[in-house]
Amino acid sequence: MLPYRYAQLDFVADVLERVPEIEKHFDMPYQDDVGLHIVFPALARLIRASAKEQNSDVLERAFGLVNEAIERDDADPEIENAAQISFLEPSDVTLLRDWGAWRQLSPKLKRYAKGEYF
Repeated sequence: MLPYRYAQLDFVADVLERVPEIEKHFDMPYQDDVGLHIVFPALARLIRASAKEQNSDVLERAFGLVNEAIERDDADPEIENAAQISFLEPSDVTLLRDWGAWRQLSPKLKRYAKGEYF
């Protein structure tokens, strides 16, 4: 049994199920053993594209999933670590604000996007 009830593979499975649009944003063909540091950059590319297209449905699902995952008490801490390191960047802040997507981020994700990790 894994030490965390919500493991990395659970998160990846949730992303693929709830935000299937991510698949076209992977840098390489999808493989079953794709890790968090592959999924989060792909999510970031999907979010940037969806924000430009003003696709609020995809933005709500993607941000909702990440917001939920990093707030879970039973989640593998590597999920939150990957959200800090491999997801949004400080350069995304202005773009997300301009596109109206900033309001969909939790306070914690807003801090991470600004580069404030602790």
